[in-house]
Amino acid sequence: RSRDDVAVVWFRDGDLRIRDNEALYAAVESGRRVIPLFIWSDEEQGKWGVCGAARFWLSRGLQSLDDDLRQKYGSRLVLVKTNDTTSEIIKILKATKASALFFNASYTPDIMRRDDTCVEEINKEKQAQKRRKKTMQNKKALPLLHPSLSVHRCVGSVLYDITHVEPDKLQGALSHGFGSVGFYLRACQRLGDPKIPKPPPSAIPPPVNWPKSLTHLQMGLERLPRRSNGERVDWTMGIQEAWRISEDGAHEALRRFLEDGIHHSESKARHRADRKNTAIISPYIRFGQLSPSTVYYEAKRAMGAHRCKAFLRRLAWRDLAYWMLWKFPSLPDLSLRPQYELQRWADDKDGSKLRAWKTGQTGYPLVDAGMRQLWVMGWMPNYIRHVVAGFLIEYLNLSWKHGLEWFHDTLVDSDLAINAHMWQNGGHSGVDQWNFVMHPVYAAKNADPDAEYTRTWVAEVRKLPKEFVHCPWNAPPSVRAQAGFRLGRDYPCRIIANLKAARVDSLKAVNELRASPWGRPYVLSCGNEALELPDGRVARCITRVDYRTNSRQPMTKQVIDDEKWNGRTPNHRRDNNPLAVAMRDCVARSSRAAELMTS
Repeated sequence: RSRDDVAVVWFRDGDLRIRDNEALYAAVESGRRVIPLFIWSDEEQGKWGVCGAARFWLSRGLQSLDDDLRQKYGSRLVLVKTNDTTSEIIKILKATKASALFFNASYTPDIMRRDDTCVEEINKEKQAQKRRKKTMQNKKALPLLHPSLSVHRCVGSVLYDITHVEPDKLQGALSHGFGSVGFYLRACQRLGDPKIPKPPPSAIPPPVNWPKSLTHLQMGLERLPRRSNGERVDWTMGIQEAWRISEDGAHEALRRFLEDGIHHSESKARHRADRKNTAIISPYIRFGQLSPSTVYYEAKRAMGAHRCKAFLRRLAWRDLAYWMLWKFPSLPDLSLRPQYELQRWADDKDGSKLRAWKTGQTGYPLVDAGMRQLWVMGWMPNYIRHVVAGFLIEYLNLSWKHGLEWFHDTLVDSDLAINAHMWQNGGHSGVDQWNFVMHPVYAAKNADPDAEYTRTWVAEVRKLPKEFVHCPWNAPPSVRAQAGFRLGRDYPCRIIANLKAARVDSLKAVNELRASPWGRPYVLSCGNEALELPDGRVARCITRVDYRTNSRQPMTKQVIDDEKWNGRTPNHRRDNNPLAVAMRDCVARSSRAAELMTS
C-alpha cells in the first residue's frame, strides 16, 4: 500500500467521538491517511430525523469534534451538505482517491436502508468502471473510484450488533417475557462480554490534499426562529448553560456519576430528581460522545457487575429498543399491537389539555416541573419521564403519539428507538406494557420528598410549605395567603381534579377495546395478548394485570405510604387541617401582640 493511501471515516450523528470509535480506530490502524467526514441532508431527515433540541446538540457536537481533531491531532472534520448522501459519498471517494471507507453502523431503519444502498451503489460503480475501462482508453479520464476500494461497516453505537443477538430465537422466547429486557439479556449472555473499548489514536495522519468543506455556519443546523419584528428567539440558552457539549464534557459527566450517583443505582434513591443520583449522560450516549462500551466497563470497574445491575440493565434496555425498531420499523407511527390503533382517547379538540401538558401548566406541580425542565434544558430524569408520560396517557387519556412527538422535538437526547419503545409500552400498545402507573402527587415521595426539585422549576409554589408544594389545592386559605399564593391566578387550577375517575375512564377505554370485535381475537385464554411477528410467528405480549382480569377498577396504581412520606408520622396532615392552622395563626398573632406590649 502507498504511504499516501487515504481512508475516509464517515462520522454519523451517533458517534461524535475520538475515543473508542471503532471506525476511526480501524482506519488509523490500516496505516492510511485519514479524512474525517460528516454529511448532512435536510431532504433525507424525514418525519423522525434529527430536529429541535437534538439538532442544536448535533451542531455543537460537530463543532467540538472538529476542535478536538484540530487541536489534538492536526486534523479536521470535513463538513458536507447535500440532498443525496449516497451520490455525495461516491463523489468524495472519487475525488480523494480513497482506498477505504469506514463507518459505524446505524440501527434506524431509514439509515440502515440508506447505508445498504450506499454500499450497493459503490459496488455497482466499481463493476461499471471495470466494464468501461477498455472503452475509455483513448478518452479524457473521468474521476474513478480506487480499484481496491473496500468498505468497512463497524459496530460502535451499541453493546452488541443487534442483527446478531436474535433473542426471539431462544426457546420459550415467544411465550415468556417477549420484548422485556430479560428476554434480550438472555440472548446477549450467549455472546459473552461486550467488546473492550478502543483507546484514542496516538496520531491521525492527514491527507496530502483536503477536500472542500463547509463552515459550521454554512451547515445551517442552528437556525433560530424570528419574531415579526425580525428579532431572533434564542430558545437554546438553557441548554447551553446546562450542558458542556463535547467529548470531554461527556467523560466529565460520567466521572461525576461514578464518583457518587452510581452508589445509589440499586436503591430507590436513584429515583430522586432533587439529587444527582441519576446518570446525566444520556445525550452524550445518544450522540456518541460516550460509547456504551465505555460506560459499561467504567461502571463495572467502579462498582463491580453485581453492585450496579440496575444501571447496566439500562444499557441492555437501550440495545433492546434498537432491536425493536429494527424488527418493527413502524414502531414510531403505528401501534405495535395493531388493535390499539382503535383505542378510544379523550376528546381534546381544542388541544387545551395537550397544550397544558407541553407547557407545564397542568396544575400538578411535579408534572409541571418535569415539563418545564424539559423545555429549558432539553432533559429530565428518567423517573420524572415516567411521571409525565403516565399523566398524559393514564389521567389525561391522550394518545402516546402526542408524547412521542413532543419528546422527539424537545429532548437533547432524542433517540427514535428509545422514545418509540418507551411511549408504546407506556401507551398500552407496546410489547411490554408498563405494569405501573405513577401518581402525579404520590410519585413525589420517591422523586422529590423535600420539594426542592419542584420548587426549582415551578417558582409559583416555591413559598408554600413543603407539605403543600405537590398539592397546593390542599393548602388552607391562611397558608396560601401567608405564602402570597393565589390558586387559579398565580398558578393554574388542576386541569383534571378527579384523578380516580380519570384512571377508571382510561381503564374502561382499554377494556372496551379488548372486548370489541377488532380487539377480542388478540386476547389469549390467559388474558395476555397475541402479537403476530413479521415472519408469521405469534408472540405472547406482557399485558397489565388490570386488563388481563378485565378489572373495572385500576389495580395498577401508586399509593402513598405515610410513614415513609418525608419521614413524618401517619398523622402529619391532621395538624394542617384548616381549624388547626387557624388556631396556630391566632396563637402566633397573640404572641406577637404580647411581645409588642412588653417591648
